[in-house]
Amino acid sequence: FFAELAGKTPLALAAPELAASTVFAADEAWTRALLADPTAVSAIRRLTSLGSTVFTRQQVILRPGALVLMLSGNRKLFGIDITAEQARLWVDDLMRVLQIAEAMAAPQVTAELSSAEQMAFKLRNRNPYFELWVGLGTFGFFMVAAAIIFVAVFLFTGSSGL
Repeated sequence: FFAELAGKTPLALAAPELAASTVFAADEAWTRALLADPTAVSAIRRLTSLGSTVFTRQQVILRPGALVLMLSGNRKLFGIDITAEQARLWVDDLMRVLQIAEAMAAPQVTAELSSAEQMAFKLRNRNPYFELWVGLGTFGFFMVAAAIIFVAVFLFTGSSGL
């Protein structure tokens, strides 16, 4: 629905393994070449099949500079049933797809990162201790403010003779 609103149409796929999948591509020829590789198709099928009882959607997104497995639609508030073995299998399949894509000729048509993707990239690459320093600075500010208020109240009540 949202893709149609954005003017994007999915590719018609010949691979029966991906018949239930919806694929959008900036470079249709390059994507079809990637999906012609049976190893890539089987890895993508495993990545997008629901191997978890928690998530309702599993998407593989190939964008400039990143190959992403997006798990969304959490059915449980705080529960996640991903095992270390499942995570390892996902990483192995992502690496297979990535190696196949890297071995291919570069796509002729590429998409630019959206402003949200650019911001997410900047957030991932900034100082990992930023929040810690902001939290410590805020805590220090309130401690100094509390000390100043305490001293001011102590001095004013002591000087008034009460």
